[in-house]
Amino acid sequence: MRASGVSFIQQIGALIGSVGTLAAGWLLALLNGAPWALAGFIALGCAITIACIAALPETAPRLGRWKDLVDSLTSGDNMEARRQRA
Repeated sequence: MRASGVSFIQQIGALIGSVGTLAAGWLLALLNGAPWALAGFIALGCAITIACIAALPETAPRLGRWKDLVDSLTSGDNMEARRQRA
């Protein structure tokens, strides 16, 4: 039962994703093969992708906080643990 659910989701994703190909063909046919409409369609897709990625929350620790990183590495507890592992 689980595998059929995953397959269903994959097929729905493929169906939704194929709409872009249909729209690109429609744009080319509408403008007699002019590539600018297709280039604009791709640029719009890129802009939507970038906006979605920018809206995602940050999950990785920030490496810009060097003071916090150095403090955590040089605290006595961590130094003692490293000595015991060596």
